[in-house]
Amino acid sequence: AASRAREKLERLESSSRYLSTQEIPSLADRILVADFSSPLPRFNVGFDLIVDIQALSYLSFEHASKRLADLYHVASSGATLVSRAFSDFQDVGHADAASRGSLVTATTGPLGGMPAQRLTSEGELEELMSPWDIGGLELVERHSRSTNEKISEWLIRAVKK
Repeated sequence: AASRAREKLERLESSSRYLSTQEIPSLADRILVADFSSPLPRFNVGFDLIVDIQALSYLSFEHASKRLADLYHVASSGATLVSRAFSDFQDVGHADAASRGSLVTATTGPLGGMPAQRLTSEGELEELMSPWDIGGLELVERHSRSTNEKISEWLIRAVKK
C-alpha cells in the first residue's frame, strides 16, 4: 500500500504545474513503513497521519500500548491515527478463554488458522488508546456470503491531544 501511494503521489507531483520539487520536498518521500513488533526508530519528522490495519491486533495489550505510546511521540500536534482492531464480538470457535488483552488463537471462523490475535472490548480499547483522543469509534461487522462467517472489528480514528 505504501509503494502504491508513493507511486501515485510521484505521478501527481510530476504532472502538477503548481508543484515544484525544488521548492518543497516530495510528499512521496514522507510515506514511511515501520514494524510495530519492535520499538519504532527515531524519525526526524513528525507525522500527520498514521495508519494501522490490524497490526496492533497481533500484539498483546501491553505491547500494543507501548507501540501506541511510541506513535504518539512521533506524531505531530493534531495528527490523526486511523486503526482497525478485532473486536471481542469476533467468533473464534473453541479457543481457550483469554485473560484481558492476551492473544487468542481462533480454532474456527474467519480467523481460524491465522496467527494469534487480541480481541479487544470497547473499554479495553479506550484504555489502550490513551493518551490519544478517540474522535471516532465504530463497530463494523462483515459477513461472507459463502460461509456466513462474520468478522467483527473496531474502526478507530484518534487525534493527538
